Amino acid sequence: SEDRPAIRGVFRYGGPDRPDTTICPSPVNVTGAGRGPGGREYARLKWRQDGVLRERVFPWALVAACDIGLAAWGVPVNQSNRPSLARFLHAQREQADGLPTFKVHTRSGWAPDLSAFVLGEQVIAGDGEVSVTLGGRLRTGLQARGDRATYLQLVRDTIDGAPLAEAFWAGGLPPPLLTLIRQRNWIFSVYAETGSGKTAIQKLGLSAWGDPDLLLMTGDATVAGRE
Repeated sequence: SEDRPAIRGVFRYGGPDRPDTTICPSPVNVTGAGRGPGGREYARLKWRQDGVLRERVFPWALVAACDIGLAAWGVPVNQSNRPSLARFLHAQREQADGLPTFKVHTRSGWAPDLSAFVLGEQVIAGDGEVSVTLGGRLRTGLQARGDRATYLQLVRDTIDGAPLAEAFWAGGLPPPLLTLIRQRNWIFSVYAETGSGKTAIQKLGLSAWGDPDLLLMTGDATVAGRE
């Protein structure tokens, strides 16, 4: 009726004489159904967070239970609304005949059948969608940014007359192709004094794949730890 206040999120209809009950303040919907390795089921959720529409693929088991861990991704689930929101999402999933379906990739790199290549959370060759659990640094780091022409010119300027830098940059490009020829990745080791540019050329080798400041990892160990 005209007297019934509008609720923008998920709510339980109270009937003609009772007010509606809010389940969560923003919309949450199942917008797709996927299947991953071993036949595991997945669901694509779409929700609004801080005025922005978000979309992500999760294992259906997490969605079906409205696992509180979904809140870490911004899904508006909490201990109070979990049961009601789970029933709502279950009802949507039961209408899977009308939902888009897709293949789900669960790891970076080549798919087992070499039908697709996944970089971070992006399928850059082949079909399907990604449900990969990456740490915040990798998730942010493995993304394309900036201008390609500017990047290539910077690389040219950096490696000009610097054979070690050129070797590191070139060495960072072919690892995805090694899988196709059934070869393992190599280890490129360089030793030099502090302040000589070791970290800089390592970042250069990573730069083709994303933000090197986020992708660079440090491995520290002690003699006792190695033993």
